Amino acid sequence: MFIPCYVYIIQSGKDGQFYKGFSENPAVRLLQHNNGETKSTRLFVPWKLIYVELMPSNKDALIRAKNLKKATRERIAALIKHPKKYCRQLSSWLECSPVIPTVLWERVRVLVLRIKNKNLCNETDYSAFSFLGKTM
Repeated sequence: MFIPCYVYIIQSGKDGQFYKGFSENPAVRLLQHNNGETKSTRLFVPWKLIYVELMPSNKDALIRAKNLKKATRERIAALIKHPKKYCRQLSSWLECSPVIPTVLWERVRVLVLRIKNKNLCNETDYSAFSFLGKTM
């Protein structure tokens, strides 16, 4: 069974620094960063999710995250501008997933609304979540 794993980049609203990591659920992980649950990021809240990349496995995500941790600001800027960034990848996985229980859909919808309400995602990215319903 395929369990998606994502590499993500978040940016601090406090000083503009980047944090790179990987998670099976980047939306939940963003909330953990902003709630101060991560020691290395709690002093730099709020964080915005600026990039997510779907990886085929946890191992691949770990390798990619380690690679991104070495990246220059210029390379990060290029990734952010790339057309395959954040919401498009996340929404395409959700649209293509063969079985997504209603409970999971509702959790995703609530998490996206929380991200939107806290302004933790770029305004132009919200349109990619339109498939979740008109409450967006």
